[in-house]
Amino acid sequence: MKKWLLFLSSFCIAVTMLYSQSPDFTKLLGENMNCVVDMIPAADGNLIIAGNNKSQTMVFVTSVNTEGEIVWSNFFIGEMLWYSRIVQKSNGNILIPMGNFNPVLLELNNLGDSLGSITLSETTKSYFGSVVELQDSLIFAPEIIYNDDPLFPDVDYSYLVKISENGNVIEKYLFNNEIIMDILPYSGNQLFVLVHPYDTIHSYVAKYNVSGELLATSSCNTLYPYLNRLFEINSSSFIAVGYNNIEHANMQGTLSKFGMDLLIEYCNGYDASYFSSATHLSGTENIFVLGQNNDYCIINTVDPFGNITSEYQISDSLTGNTIISKDNYIYVAGDNNYPTNPRACIVKIHRDSIPSNINEVEQNIFRVYPNPTSDFVYFELDSKYNNPQYLNKYCISIEITDLTGHLMKKLVIENGKSVWDTRNVKSGVYIYKINLPEFSTKGKIVIKK
Repeated sequence: MKKWLLFLSSFCIAVTMLYSQSPDFTKLLGENMNCVVDMIPAADGNLIIAGNNKSQTMVFVTSVNTEGEIVWSNFFIGEMLWYSRIVQKSNGNILIPMGNFNPVLLELNNLGDSLGSITLSETTKSYFGSVVELQDSLIFAPEIIYNDDPLFPDVDYSYLVKISENGNVIEKYLFNNEIIMDILPYSGNQLFVLVHPYDTIHSYVAKYNVSGELLATSSCNTLYPYLNRLFEINSSSFIAVGYNNIEHANMQGTLSKFGMDLLIEYCNGYDASYFSSATHLSGTENIFVLGQNNDYCIINTVDPFGNITSEYQISDSLTGNTIISKDNYIYVAGDNNYPTNPRACIVKIHRDSIPSNINEVEQNIFRVYPNPTSDFVYFELDSKYNNPQYLNKYCISIEITDLTGHLMKKLVIENGKSVWDTRNVKSGVYIYKINLPEFSTKGKIVIKK
């Protein structure tokens, strides 16, 4: 975000301003862990963080308390994929998916000691990508199989592996020419599977039961994103994060929200380069989405409709990999100085430091009503802005597009008001963007006939 934003007048508190305050702390996670892969809150109140060393020959697992102090740390021969997921089982043990020439599912106790592993014999480069526990202590883990090309290894196929409580493989379900990016348990006996078909920039979500039966699939219609992580917002809402457009210069952070029936609520691309992780903001309907924007690590606050309502800049030297919300704090784990000398670290931020409530801000700027509507939508500036001196100085416009970005209507605010005639507009969801001199903000309008 450009530096001149720092000098805006006091009323420019709003939704797209970049906030940056000093975190409560930023602490390194020892000398040997260079790249963070995943972080989870543990039952003992601490945080479990797993990742690789620089040469990706060792996996490090570290427990830290809420002040960033290392409680225990251990390391193992192997490598974690950059999008892997770890899990704490119902019995308190921790499962770490890893591999190289054999998929390995490592089990640790709550002191970090190894309790053994589940290892599948393979002849090519292969990994367990993620791991989850379902009801009856069933374990599911995607097995990722790479080809034999030493210069350009890529995924040939994946398996969804079902494992019993005592570590025996019960069944393997084949995903031919597809890579399983992530898995997420749902309702105790079902599983969301995030799948990326081979050699395409496109992802879809599938739902399976514990018997491996495909129940439903869903994908974005407006974008063809490369999604790599799944997160639960609540018992009925879920999101997938990643990016759109594999060319780095034009990458867009992408966020897709769907319900338990896999019905897509939104699938949006944003200005951020990519999104890596997300966490639900307890007590609200908002979520925090972690990503990069112009080489800065950013926490984006996203409202229930997919609008980014604020941005919090953490550091221009941090590549954030994972974020969790715990009590009144946000914890981000990632890599410091990633391009030159990466060092794994954890950042702690008080949630009050991160603006998250768009409603109060919008009510102080303008009103959009009625919404949903069937015939007219009215836009009205607050009296703070609705004065002749301000309106004569600036031309304030509103752009309305459909979900594909096609411009439907451009309105000009006159005398503090404007109206959109929707009587001949099809039912659906539309995006409005109001452009004030100091900032702009977006929202959704629902047309119902």
